[in-house]
Amino acid sequence: MINRNNYIPLYIQVKDEILSKVRDEVWKVEEKIPTEKELMKNYKVGRATIREAITMLVNEGYLEKRQGIGTFVCRREPHLGFEPFISLAVSLNLRGLKHNNKIIKNEKINVSQTEQIDMKWHEDKAYYIERERFVEEKLIGIEKFYFDYEFQEEIQKEDISDSLGKIIVEKLNIPIKRVIQDISYRDSTIEEARRLGYSNEVKIMKMIRWIYVEGRTEPFQYMEFIIPSKIQKYFI
Repeated sequence: MINRNNYIPLYIQVKDEILSKVRDEVWKVEEKIPTEKELMKNYKVGRATIREAITMLVNEGYLEKRQGIGTFVCRREPHLGFEPFISLAVSLNLRGLKHNNKIIKNEKINVSQTEQIDMKWHEDKAYYIERERFVEEKLIGIEKFYFDYEFQEEIQKEDISDSLGKIIVEKLNIPIKRVIQDISYRDSTIEEARRLGYSNEVKIMKMIRWIYVEGRTEPFQYMEFIIPSKIQKYFI
């Protein structure tokens, strides 16, 4: 129900209403949704509001515009945005996307002086987890996590194929003080492209994140996450 007194913008409310109908299969895959005029009448909003809501859902892979025909529900592709949350898994769950992680490495490592500078680290050791992330059974990115060495035993008691953010916040109950996030856009290396399933270099988005916790001056966790720009459609 659209609420004009709500602080949430109208186009977001309309988007959520349409998305709810898609998820509940009121409008099924390959089915045409109502026209802009019909949606304007149903939700009592202007054309610009409807178009903004539809555009967002197209970008997210829920809808598809077909020239001269209309807008249809489509099979969702993992069009992701980097979001300022501790857990990407939470975001994917909210979007109704099936996802899983494959653990590539889970080990103690040495950290070089150059890496220490990049990571804002002062220790020469770290607990390292590397994962491949799959959404709707497609490889969409590679994650590298570096944890403070002393937390290895606590983290390893949990299922590290699950949301690491959830483990930190809910299972270990570690009080987070600050999160710093940086996003860049660049050409991949040949090795990065190969691992992501491409034969040549591709444009990628790279997110770097530092998590600080109470009682510590240096990061508790450093993370790198890369995905192809063909999947990364927009920022939130």
